[in-house]
Amino acid sequence: MPKIIWRGIIKSEKDFPTANIPKNAQKLDVEEDMKKMQIKALPFMIPSILLCFICMFVKTFIANEKIINVGFLFIGIIMGFFLIIVHELLHAIAFPKNAIVYIGIVPKSLTAVALSASPVKRNRFIF
Repeated sequence: MPKIIWRGIIKSEKDFPTANIPKNAQKLDVEEDMKKMQIKALPFMIPSILLCFICMFVKTFIANEKIINVGFLFIGIIMGFFLIIVHELLHAIAFPKNAIVYIGIVPKSLTAVALSASPVKRNRFIF
């Protein structure tokens, strides 16, 4: 398992770790700006959210009563924010054993990140 370091709040993208890419490596063509990356993710996120709302509406219609408890909905949202760190730990375990992975939160773009300067093989990245 890689060495995981909690960075806490990351104020600037300039704080992200960088390294030279090995000669035989191919850099992924990914969006460098976090906000642009989030905008590109919207087409995947919106249908998922719509599906959840449709399921809740159908369940309410079939049960013929209110099924959403606002208190539990709030608790679920709070739990989701805490579980985002667990989500980033799952990203971190994909890195090689000798890697150093920094986990932190970027408030500017409302994201949590698991970052490392260690190169990762294609199949391991997909995993």
